[in-house]
Amino acid sequence: MQYIIKICVLALATLLTQVAMAEDSPVKPFLRYVYGAEGIDISKVCLPSDDIWMLRGAKDENALASVDALMFETNRVSGVFCGMVGKDGYFVEVRGGKVDPAFSLEAQFQLHRQLVKMFVYGCLCHNQRTLDRITTDAKKVEISGPKEAPPAGDMDVYEGVIGALPVVRTSKSSEDMKSKTVTYRVPVGEAGLSLTLAKKEGTWKVDTSKPVKVSLSFFYQ
Repeated sequence: MQYIIKICVLALATLLTQVAMAEDSPVKPFLRYVYGAEGIDISKVCLPSDDIWMLRGAKDENALASVDALMFETNRVSGVFCGMVGKDGYFVEVRGGKVDPAFSLEAQFQLHRQLVKMFVYGCLCHNQRTLDRITTDAKKVEISGPKEAPPAGDMDVYEGVIGALPVVRTSKSSEDMKSKTVTYRVPVGEAGLSLTLAKKEGTWKVDTSKPVKVSLSFFYQ
C-alpha cells in the first residue's frame, strides 16, 4: 500500500511540475501572442519594445494547439529556448524572467528587407503576379522606365544589384506602434524610394493604398 501511495505522490508531483512549467514560463504566452491568441498582456511577458506589435499574427488554431502542448523549464529565468511549432522554428530568449523580443523582431526586420527587395525586383521584371501577391493594391504601382523586363541573361546581374541594395528603416517605432505600419527607404531612383509595409491578415505587404511611383532609371544608367 505504501508503495502505491508513493507512486501516486510521485505522479501527482510530476503533474504539478508540468502544470507549473506550462503556466509559469513566459515563452508559452509569448508564442501564443505570436499566433494570435486573445487575452495575452504582452507587456507582462516581454521586455519593453515599441515594435512588439509586429510579432502578432493572424489567429492560427493549429499552431496554438501545438504551443499548448509545449513544456518549458520554469527554473530557467534566462537563456535561449528553441524548437518547432508545426513547420515554424522559434528562437526565444528569456532574460530575468521576461522574453527579450530582439531575436523575433530581427526576423521580422529581415522579412521586411526581403519584401522591399522583392517589390523592386517585381517592378523591374514587370511581374504582375508578384506585385499582386505582395502589395495591397497592385493597380496603384506606377512604374516609369522601360515597359519590358530586361533580357533573361541580364537578370542575374540585376538580382545581384538588388540583393546588395541597402534598405533603411526611416519611420519611428513610437509612431509605427500607433499606425501599425513601418516605412523603409531604398536607393532606387533619383529621389530614392520609400515603401510603407503593413500587416494584412497576418501577412506583411507593401502598402499601396496610395499610388507608389517607381523609377527604373537607376537600373539603366
